[in-house]
Amino acid sequence: MAQTTATAASRYLKQPGFHQNLTLPATADHDALDIGYSDLGRQPTDDGQSTAPPALLFMPGMFASRLHGALMDIIGQRKGVRVLTVDRFGIGNTTNVPLAKRISIWTELVPFLLQHLDISHVSLVSHSAGTLYLLNTLYTCRDNLSPTRPYAVLMAPWVDVKHTGVTSMQAAQLLPDVALGFVDAFSRSLGTFIGPAVGSSMSFMENWLTGSAESDPALDEKYLYWREEYGVSAEFLNSLMDAIVQDGFRESTIGLNDEARLCLKRGGSWCECDDYTEYFDKLAAREASRDPNSKLHINIIFAEQDAMIGPRGKQYMESCWVQHHGNTQHGPFRVETTTVEGTDHDSVAGKISVLEGILDYIVAETAQTNSLPPSPSPLCFSSAAAMTSKTTAHIAIVGAGLSGLRCADVLLRCGFRVSIFEGRDRIGGRVHQTRLNNGHWIDMGPNWIHGKTDNIIFHLATATGTGINDIDEVSCVFDETGVKLDAADSLKYETIMWDGVKDAFAYSATSEREIHPSKSLMDFFKQRVPLQIPDSLPNAEAERKTVYQICETWGCFVGSPVAKQSLKYFWLEECIDDENLFCAGTYRKVLEQVAKPVLDKADISLNTIVKSIAYREGAEGKVALDLHNGTREEFDDVVVTAPLGWLQKNKTKAFDPPLPASLAAAIDAISYGCLEKVYISFPEAFWRAKHGQAEVVKGFMQWLAPNYDPELNASRWPQEAVDLSSLNASDAHPTLLFYTYGEQSRWFTSELAKRPAEKDKTDLIIEFFKPYYSRLPNYKADEAACQPVDCVATEWLNDDLAGNGSYGNFQVGLEKGDEHIGAMRQGLPQQGLWFAGEHTAPYVALGTSTGAYMSGETVGARIVERYGGHISPAIPRADTSTLPNLGNRFPTS
Repeated sequence: MAQTTATAASRYLKQPGFHQNLTLPATADHDALDIGYSDLGRQPTDDGQSTAPPALLFMPGMFASRLHGALMDIIGQRKGVRVLTVDRFGIGNTTNVPLAKRISIWTELVPFLLQHLDISHVSLVSHSAGTLYLLNTLYTCRDNLSPTRPYAVLMAPWVDVKHTGVTSMQAAQLLPDVALGFVDAFSRSLGTFIGPAVGSSMSFMENWLTGSAESDPALDEKYLYWREEYGVSAEFLNSLMDAIVQDGFRESTIGLNDEARLCLKRGGSWCECDDYTEYFDKLAAREASRDPNSKLHINIIFAEQDAMIGPRGKQYMESCWVQHHGNTQHGPFRVETTTVEGTDHDSVAGKISVLEGILDYIVAETAQTNSLPPSPSPLCFSSAAAMTSKTTAHIAIVGAGLSGLRCADVLLRCGFRVSIFEGRDRIGGRVHQTRLNNGHWIDMGPNWIHGKTDNIIFHLATATGTGINDIDEVSCVFDETGVKLDAADSLKYETIMWDGVKDAFAYSATSEREIHPSKSLMDFFKQRVPLQIPDSLPNAEAERKTVYQICETWGCFVGSPVAKQSLKYFWLEECIDDENLFCAGTYRKVLEQVAKPVLDKADISLNTIVKSIAYREGAEGKVALDLHNGTREEFDDVVVTAPLGWLQKNKTKAFDPPLPASLAAAIDAISYGCLEKVYISFPEAFWRAKHGQAEVVKGFMQWLAPNYDPELNASRWPQEAVDLSSLNASDAHPTLLFYTYGEQSRWFTSELAKRPAEKDKTDLIIEFFKPYYSRLPNYKADEAACQPVDCVATEWLNDDLAGNGSYGNFQVGLEKGDEHIGAMRQGLPQQGLWFAGEHTAPYVALGTSTGAYMSGETVGARIVERYGGHISPAIPRADTSTLPNLGNRFPTS
C-alpha cells in the first residue's frame, strides 16, 4: 500500500522528539507550569565517551510552536547540531501565563530547561517576534552561552513600531484590545494571520517551506537541493507545512492573543529590551567586563523586503548595534549584518542557505573549541568510511539475515573486526529461495518491494537485473458460494476497501492519541462502509457483507486478521511511498549483492546457535556469547538480529543480566505475524485466456469466506493467490502463489508438521486448495494441464530460528507502539548490546526487507560513532555506488 506524503508528514511529526514535556516548578510569582518543547537534530550518545553535539535554542515568531523545529531537525541531523524549540506560553502544550510575565518567566525557563537536558551551553537563534525573547535571554541568561564562542542570530528582527514608519503596523497598534483578543480565532478560521499586525506565524511556516518571495525557477532549484542534499521531496515539504498547521491548531493557540499585544506594545513588558538603545548600552557594559578573546558574536540577517519593519526599522536596528557597540576590533561584541536578496520578512527564515550557514557556523565554532572535526550525519553514505583513529574493536553479530549482513558491511568498511554467528547452514535468514521442478526460483520469505522511491532494495534489484512487476490490484473475486463476481462489482467493492485502507492510514496517523487501543481496522471499515453503501440502496446489506469479506483479505498484507489489526497504530504498518512491487526474479541476486563484501571479510560461523548473551552492566568490560557447543567467546559489542518472535520466546533465558523491564515489555508488546506461502505449479496456466476468450484472471484472485469446503475449511478462511504466469516473460511460470495467515496458517503448518514425507505434504496441499483453483476458468478435472506438478509450502511457524512466525505487526490492545519500537531500536549501547531487524526499522519500513537492511545500517553507523569514528559521505550500499542514499526518517515521493 503506497504511503501518501500527507501521512508521511504526519508520521514524521509524531516522533517522540517533537513531543517532550517538563514542569517548571511553582514560585512565588507563578504556579507550576507545563512546558512543551521539541528536542531534535543530532542527539547525544549515551556512551559517556563521545563529544555532545552543539545545541541551538530556536525562538520562532509569534506562533512559536515546538513543531517549528521540523526543518532545522532535518538540517541538524546532517550538520550535527541539536535543536531545541519551545512552545510559547499558551501555545501547544505550554501553560498560558499573564501578559506581564511572559518574558520574565521565559528567562526563568531557559536555564531550567537546559539543566533538565544536561546541556551546558547553547547558541541562540530567533526569527521575527522571537527577537524579544532572544534579547532577554542574551542579557539574563548570558552564562548559558558558550564561554569561549558565544553566538546569537536574529533573523528578520522585530522592531518597535514607532521606529519603523510602517503605516500598517502603526494602524495595527490602534486596533481595539477586543480585536487583539481574537487573533487565535482568526488564525484558526483563516489558516493565516489577519495582517501585518500579528507578524509572522503560519505564513512563516509556509514561506519556510516554499519561500513565497522566490521565483518559480528559484523555488524549483531549492526543492531540487532539498531532495539531492537531504533526501526530501517538494511534496513531502509541502505536506509537512500542512501537517504543522493542522497539528498546531489541534492544540492551544490562546497565547497568540497576548503575543500580538506584546509585539505591538499593547500591554506587557519587553523587560530588558524595552528600549533597544538602552538595552545595547547595558549589554555592552556587561560584555566589556568579559574576556576580550571570547567576544560575543551577533549575526543580524535582514530580508530584502521587510514589510514589518521597513527601511527605517532596519536602519534603526543597525545603528543600535553597529554604530554604538558593534566595532569588530574594539567593541564589546562582534556584529555582522547581512541582507538576503529576494526574501521578505518570512521567507528569509526559510532560505536554506541561511539555515545551513547558521548551523555550519555553530559546528565550526564548536569544533574549534573542542579541537575535533565536526561530525556529519551517521546515515549519509557514498564512497569510503573514515575513522578518526584506528579501531581494534571486535563486534559479534547474531544472525546473518539482511540486517546482520548490512551491519557487518558498515563495520568492516570502518576497520572493525566482525564475527557473525548464524544458526542455519546458510545466510539470509528469512530471505530464502528454493527451486521448483520447472526450474524457476521462488521466494520462501519476502516477495514484495514496498515502494521504490529511495528504496535501497528496489535499487539493488534494479542494479542486479532482478525482475520486478507491478501487479494489478484489481482481483478476480469469487463470492462465498464460489461464483465469480462481475468485474465491475469486484472493482467497486475493492475500491471501497482500498479507499478505506488509505483513509484508515490517514486517520490513524492524525488521530492516534484519540483512538482507543481496543479499536481494530475492521471496526473502522464497519463504521465507514455503511456511509458508502447506505440502507437506501438496493441489496445494501448483501453488498456491505461482500465488502467486509474483501476487507478480511487485508490480513495477507499484515500477517494477521483484520479484526486484530490495531487501528491506533495502523500508521506503523504503512510503508515507503509508491506502489507495491512483486519481486518476480526473487531476492536471490539482491541477497548475493548484500552478502558479497561480508563473505569476503567477516568471520562467519554457520550452524552455530547462540544460547545466551552475557552483556556488561557498565561501560567497561566485554560481552560474552555462550554457544550451543559449550564454548564462550568475548566481544566488545554484540548486535542481535534475531527475529522478534525469537526474542519473545527467549528473552528471559538468553540475556544475562535480564533485560531491563522497559525493553522486555517492548519486545512483548509488538505482535509477531504468521504469514505463510503455498506455491502450486501446473504444466501450463490453464486459467489464462484461450482461443479468443476475454482475460479473466491476471494478477490477484480471491475466494471470499468460502462455504463450500466444510470438511477442511469449516472456519471459512478467505483465500488469496497471485498468478505468477502474468509476470514478465522471463520470470513468468504457470504457478499460483497462495498466502495464508492467522488461524489458517497455524492449522496448516501444524498439519504439515505431522507429515514428514514430501508426498504426504503435497497431498494435503492439493486436497486443501483444490476447491479454490478448480473454480478458475478452463479447469477440467480430467485434463493434465489442470493437475499440479509441484507443491511447496513454507513452515515459518514451525521454524524456531525464525521465531515461529513471519514479521512484526501491531494488534489491538497496543498502547505505546511507537515507544516500544523506539526502545528496541535504542537497545543498550552503553552495555554493548544492540538490536537490529525489521522490528527496529524506521517507521516507514517496519516489517519489510527494506526495514531490515536499514536497521542494520543504522546500528552499524551508531557503533562506528561510539568508537570515535564518523561515516562521512561514506560507505557504498552493497557496492552499488550509483544507488541513492536512503534517509532514515524523511520520506520522498
